[in-house]
Amino acid sequence: MKILHYKRKKAVVFLLLIGVYLFSLRIYSDIPNTTEITVKPTLDNIDKLLEEEISKNAEYKSPEELLKKANDLLNLIDYFKERKEKNVIEKIMLSVEEIYKEGLSKYPDHIKIYDDYGAFLYDYKGDYINSVRLWEQGYRLNEKDASINNNLALHYFHIGEYDRGWEHLQNALKYGESEPNILYNSAQIFIIYRNQIQERTGWNKEKIYKKAMDYSEKAAKISPDDFELLKDYALNFFTAAQFDLPIDGKKSAFAWQSARKHARNDDEVFYTWVNEGRAWLAINELKKARECLVEAIKIRPDSVIVKDILLRIDSGEIKENIEEQKKAKNKPPEEEYRNPLISPFKNFSGKKNKTPLYPQQIKPENKKN
Repeated sequence: MKILHYKRKKAVVFLLLIGVYLFSLRIYSDIPNTTEITVKPTLDNIDKLLEEEISKNAEYKSPEELLKKANDLLNLIDYFKERKEKNVIEKIMLSVEEIYKEGLSKYPDHIKIYDDYGAFLYDYKGDYINSVRLWEQGYRLNEKDASINNNLALHYFHIGEYDRGWEHLQNALKYGESEPNILYNSAQIFIIYRNQIQERTGWNKEKIYKKAMDYSEKAAKISPDDFELLKDYALNFFTAAQFDLPIDGKKSAFAWQSARKHARNDDEVFYTWVNEGRAWLAINELKKARECLVEAIKIRPDSVIVKDILLRIDSGEIKENIEEQKKAKNKPPEEEYRNPLISPFKNFSGKKNKTPLYPQQIKPENKKN
């Protein structure tokens, strides 16, 4: 399931900030490993593979087996999306939907099928009406299901029905307080919809930010080997500026160090070095920031951004800007040290996570609804 399950079958992420500036930095990862599909398919054998997978529907001994097969095929969508094979993606999507329909027919009371099928429609097809309809059906089967509540909370916040979203969010946290993905999504909601939450609770923004960070930190602690969760926790420190609070650069830097231990490729290692440098810059630790950026440039010698920041540090420009800011205490600088790396509105985290707040929209070509 792409919305809820934080392994992301590529979930959230879902950029944290609305109105962020985006960089054209991307991470390309290998197709996720599965027990069922161990060889990367080619365009020549995809039709045969899908035919074989669909023909196994009648052989599924449980709804869990059926859902696992759907998830395996969804991993193939991610694989072919990176290769921009839209025709292949369309075929896989049709196959996945057949599996979910078969699941509803065989197991009409299995809430996980409603959950995952709704997530597929929301993330991959942009069919929000039918997606929410499935989630609402699942909710009626079990109002205490944390996953269903989580997805409905995200949806209703996204469309501006904040009271309904808040109710489902409370249920998600109540019944899924130890589930990393729910904690992660709750942190994102608290950050993005801080004004709406303040209206409903009367809490000040500092308390709202603290709760968001508590959820994010708890998610990372529950899954200490999950790079995505560790990365997002580290990245959330930069959102303090949106709450008119100082960035805890030291804690952020340590969080990036923890994330780096679980980076899966050079691109992710690069991002952790850049962001750790960004954290040190936020608290004017120029020497430590420079050390991090030097490590980053070793991985990407052609990075224009990192080269530019190193030049500004070495030339003394950033130090001068910091001194000017100190002198002008109550007068905010026109530019944030004129340093794009310091700004909390920059994203250096790599791929977006996919949640209802930022759904992936891949629509089959020439298909009429």
